[in-house]
Amino acid sequence: MDNKFFKNKNDDLSFKLFLKNIYNCKVGFYSVGLYPASLAYNCAMHSNNKNILLAPRPGRNLLGAFSEEILLEMDKEIIERIIKMSFESNSNKKKTYDLADLILKCDIVFLASNSNHIQDDIYEAIQLRRKLKKENVLFACLVGSFCTNNNDPFILCDKY
Repeated sequence: MDNKFFKNKNDDLSFKLFLKNIYNCKVGFYSVGLYPASLAYNCAMHSNNKNILLAPRPGRNLLGAFSEEILLEMDKEIIERIIKMSFESNSNKKKTYDLADLILKCDIVFLASNSNHIQDDIYEAIQLRRKLKKENVLFACLVGSFCTNNNDPFILCDKY
């Protein structure tokens, strides 16, 4: 399989620099859901770094994948830190991050959609990355790697 993750895939230096600085990267999770929100919770619990940003899909609640019962059992301070990962404050105005914000602010963006939305999200992310001139932002998916189109299976990273 060809490397389709890095634009300058033949540039070993770019790839090595990216890996060397991976711990300093800002990471964004789009669409959120149970798994990415759980990752964000664990990251907020173990680190005070502000290198994770969250952007819920329009119409979705950031922590909506968790039941009220589970939310009541979670540490309130950690929940507040997770909520802060999802918005930007400018002059007393809160703006919830969206996919474009993640592409502008992050080095890696995880598209955490379910299989019903993943292809649309990949397409939108690619278009936004091009429009915003952020071609070096790496996209990754938190879904199964195989999808089907008219019963014709394909591998996501190979197609996109």
